[in-house]
Amino acid sequence: MTESGLYLLDVDAEPRPTIEFYSFATRRITPVLSLEQKPSGGQPSLSASRDGRTIFYTQSDPQSVIKMVENFRQE
Repeated sequence: MTESGLYLLDVDAEPRPTIEFYSFATRRITPVLSLEQKPSGGQPSLSASRDGRTIFYTQSDPQSVIKMVENFRQE
């Protein structure tokens, strides 16, 4: 949850799982990012900074790598 809305993880989106944003102002859901890999098994994790400028998520990856997404736009 952020000040302006909620980030959601749609694991069933095609062609790939997608992070979406629900805006409190517009009451609309918009895609933010298609994931390169499937989310981690069990309980996928998704978190956002309060201002919504940074999101964190887990995904399955054969290597142990931390990735950060910057400069995405929410509308």
